[in-house]
Amino acid sequence: MVLLEINGGTRNFNPEDNSEKAYFPGFALKMMEEGELKKIVDSKLKIEEDDERIYTAIKVALWCIQGNMSQRQWPKWFKCLKVAVLYLSLQDILR
Repeated sequence: MVLLEINGGTRNFNPEDNSEKAYFPGFALKMMEEGELKKIVDSKLKIEEDDERIYTAIKVALWCIQGNMSQRQWPKWFKCLKVAVLYLSLQDILR
């Protein structure tokens, strides 16, 4: 969740917001499904147009979030983290 909040520049829930953005993870998932991840990236982040790392980080963050609380288990989260670290490490090696 923290990874998603950092990239989006917002908390996961804003009770004062009455729009679909009130629950940020749900909004982020909708934007990913619509191919509009650019809409959820924090405008304060300085990223280059062709830098896919931010979008990869958002996708990994969404993979790690389980909609059903009973499915939120440490091993699943840890596997997501290992995938993210491995992917980002490979990207640095390939550059």
